[in-house]
Amino acid sequence: MEIDRSAFRWDNYSDQPATIDRRIRRQLRRFGIRDEPRKWLACLSSMPAILKTLRARRPFKAYHNDDRIGLCINPERGFEGSEPVSAAEIAEIIGPLNLSRVAIRVPLHDFGRIEEYLEFVRSFSKYEVLVVILQDREFIEDRQKLESSLERIFSALSGVVEHYQIGNAVNRLKWGFVSQREYLEFFQIAWELRNRRYPNLRLLGGSVIDFELQEHCGSLFNPLPFRYDGYASLLYVDRRGAPENRQLGFDLAGKIEVLHRLAANSGKLPSRKVPPLWITEVNWPLLDTGWYAPSLDDCRVGEPEQLFFLVRYFLLVLASGVVSACFWHQLVAPGYGLIDNRDGGLRKRPAFRGFATLCRLFNGADIEDFRHQDELGHYRLTARKDGVEILALWCSGRATSIPMPADKRAISIEGDTLALEAGQTVTIGDSVIYLIDG
Repeated sequence: MEIDRSAFRWDNYSDQPATIDRRIRRQLRRFGIRDEPRKWLACLSSMPAILKTLRARRPFKAYHNDDRIGLCINPERGFEGSEPVSAAEIAEIIGPLNLSRVAIRVPLHDFGRIEEYLEFVRSFSKYEVLVVILQDREFIEDRQKLESSLERIFSALSGVVEHYQIGNAVNRLKWGFVSQREYLEFFQIAWELRNRRYPNLRLLGGSVIDFELQEHCGSLFNPLPFRYDGYASLLYVDRRGAPENRQLGFDLAGKIEVLHRLAANSGKLPSRKVPPLWITEVNWPLLDTGWYAPSLDDCRVGEPEQLFFLVRYFLLVLASGVVSACFWHQLVAPGYGLIDNRDGGLRKRPAFRGFATLCRLFNGADIEDFRHQDELGHYRLTARKDGVEILALWCSGRATSIPMPADKRAISIEGDTLALEAGQTVTIGDSVIYLIDG
C-alpha cells in the first residue's frame, strides 16, 4: 500500500506523533474503510456481554495485589536548555517508590539509536519491565524490516524482559496504521517470530486507545490465527474528566468490566486464570503547559485534579480485581508527567507524592472490599497490609462527612499525617483520605 510517509512526523514537545492534516486524514481513512464493517459486526455480536455489564455488577472478590501499580519511564531529553534526565537519576527517583513494574517505550522510528534504548531497558533489569514497541509506517509496510528489528530487540533483551506490548494507540491514524487489519497483521509477524524463536516471551496486543467499543471488539474477535498473551488497553478517560464520570453509560469501573468480559470470552487469550487485561497507559494533560500537553482542548486539568484523578483511577483499578497491571504515563514529562523537567530542574508535582503514597500503601496489600458511592454516600476501598487495615475514602463531585474512628489515624492523599482525633468530623471529597489502623 503506497502511502506518503512524510505525513507521519514525531512531535518532540508532547512525545507522540504530530497531528495529521485534516485533508490527509480523510484520504488515509479511505484505505481502511473496508475493515469497518467487520469491526462493527464484531461489536454487535458482543452486545449481550456489554449490556450485561450495564445491568449488574460482578460481586467483589478479595485478592492479593501483587504489585499491579506500575509506572512508565523513558529515556529522557532536556527541555529549554536543561540536561537530559539520565537512567541513573530516574533509578534514584523511583527506587523508594515500592514499585516493581515499569513500562519502557522502544520506538521503531528511532531505530538508529536502538542500542541506547536497549541499554536503558537493561539498566532497570531488577524491575518487571514491559517493553512497548512503538510502530512506524516504514516498518508497517516492510515486513522483513519489522521482523529483523523485532529479532534484534528480542535477542538483545533475552533474559531481561518477558513482556512486550506490540504496537501503541493503533486506532489513531497519526500513529501509522490506516486500518485495524494492518495492525493485526503487524502483531501476527511478532507472534510468529515469538513462536519460532522465543517461546518464553509474552506478547500483549490490542493496544487500542480510549473506550472505543468497535475497535476493542474488532481486535479481540478477529479471524487471524494468533492469540494475545494479554490484552493491552490505553484506557484514557481524560475527555470525561473524573474517572467516575460516564461514557456510553459506563464509568471507569464499568469500562474495565466490559473489556475484561470481552477479553475473557474472545478466545484470543490463553487462560482465564490470570486477568487478561493490562492498562498500559493513562494520564491527564495539564493546563498551562502549552505544546508540551498531548491535547490542547478542554480535557486538560490543573495539578490538583491530576493528583485526585490519578489516585482515584488506580483505586478503582484495584477495586476491579481484573487488571493484571496498570501504568501511569509517565514519570518525567512537562505536559502530563509526575515530574516537570523544564526550567533546568526536576520539580515533583503533587501527583508524584500521591503516586508514592498509593504504591506504599497498596502494592503488596490484600484488597478485601469495595463499596460504591451510591451504597455509602462515598467510595471506600478496604485493604490490609502486614496486618494493618487501610481504608481509602473519597467522593466524586460532592462531599460528605463521617466521624473519625477511635482506632484509626488519618493521612492525606499525599501521605501527610492529619491531626484528627476520635469523634471529630472527617470530610470526604474529591481528595482521597486514608484511615489506617493506629
